[in-house]
Amino acid sequence: MKSGKKLKEALMSNWLLKLASLLIAFTLWFVVIIVDDPVSDKSFSNIQVELVNTELLTDKGMMYEVLDNSDILKRVSFDAPKTIRDVIQPGDIVAEADFENLTATNTVAITFSCPKYSADVTNITGNISNVKLNIENKKRKWVNIETNITGEVADGYIIGGIVLDQNRLEIEGPESKINMIERAVIDVNVAGIYSNSSSRYDVKLVSTEGEVVSYKSVSSNADSVKVTVDILATKEVPVEYFAMGVPAEGYLATGMVEGNPSTVLIAGTQSTLKNVQSITIPAEEINVTGATDNFEQMVDIEKYLPNGIIFADSNFDGNAKVVVYIEKVAEKTIPLDGDMLQIQGVPEGFIVELASLGGKSLKVRGLRNDLIELKADDLRGIIDFEAYMEEVGLEVLIEGTYSVEAQFTLDEKYTQAGDVFVDVIISVPMVEQPLVDI
Repeated sequence: MKSGKKLKEALMSNWLLKLASLLIAFTLWFVVIIVDDPVSDKSFSNIQVELVNTELLTDKGMMYEVLDNSDILKRVSFDAPKTIRDVIQPGDIVAEADFENLTATNTVAITFSCPKYSADVTNITGNISNVKLNIENKKRKWVNIETNITGEVADGYIIGGIVLDQNRLEIEGPESKINMIERAVIDVNVAGIYSNSSSRYDVKLVSTEGEVVSYKSVSSNADSVKVTVDILATKEVPVEYFAMGVPAEGYLATGMVEGNPSTVLIAGTQSTLKNVQSITIPAEEINVTGATDNFEQMVDIEKYLPNGIIFADSNFDGNAKVVVYIEKVAEKTIPLDGDMLQIQGVPEGFIVELASLGGKSLKVRGLRNDLIELKADDLRGIIDFEAYMEEVGLEVLIEGTYSVEAQFTLDEKYTQAGDVFVDVIISVPMVEQPLVDI
């Protein structure tokens, strides 16, 4: 019991002296560390390699392309005292690839330095030791710029035209890359627009295989192009077709002229469209002279569009197929009766009457459908006795029977086939003799 108490007293005695000893030992250790400033390693990520003396290639008309991102070091390690390690920054590490050291395999060794702490930073290394290059002849050429329209303009409108502030693009780069580029394209979005629009659009390069490509080593004289889109209103109007000429003998034009299309969708400014109600194809364009069957002809409607008007359908070539219907002449025989004829020009003092009309008829020619509609009641003929006397040189009229031509006036749809002569009886009225007393 006494021995345990003595041990506890021994442990608790002079504790302040023991604590002081511990602090002094820690302080001496810390001082030693600071005075010695121990060297250890450190690393940075994503250090850019500076390419120097590149003009040794470019002045010879050559171009280079860094392969595999070998000009960016994923890790750079170095040794430095702690005091330096605590303050050094990634920008203090310099990595260079001098093109004077270009090898036959198109690589350039990377050298490292730390100018700001050159005396203290040592053993600088990167995760790779060379920049790998692709070296080619430099080539320049022009490519056409095409537009790719996306979206639809507002209903009732079309794109009237697209104007670019430049139609060609100059590109420059490694020969192999330039040879792969066939054209340039810009995507122009017209969705919902109904008036003229002007904007700048990015230019994309398109390969010979039709794919959009982007090469860091290829440059161009423009990254974007100003595009002006003209918007036109649309309107559907009828096309009116006319024909001229006389078909062959024995044939008639029915008057029906059909064209396909019968209507067209046109486009222009609102003020121009307002004055256009139809498109007229004049008769001079279609001549049926000598035709013996339905006459067909292709007509270019575009020639007859008013100024400032275009077709709204870009797929329509402007050609129309026109058919002029031709029929063989039909004939109809209509028996004559006295109600059809009127006699005039008979000298005073004579009595005139028609002889029997038995067997007399009028032959009329025309289109079949028109002749079906023609009735005897529609016909009126004139017997002009005065004209007859003058024609035959008859100065003095005497009683008798005369054969006189009846003149019929027909609608322009019909023609008379042959002359019609009727017998006219001329007589003098009997004079009553006065009664004489015997």
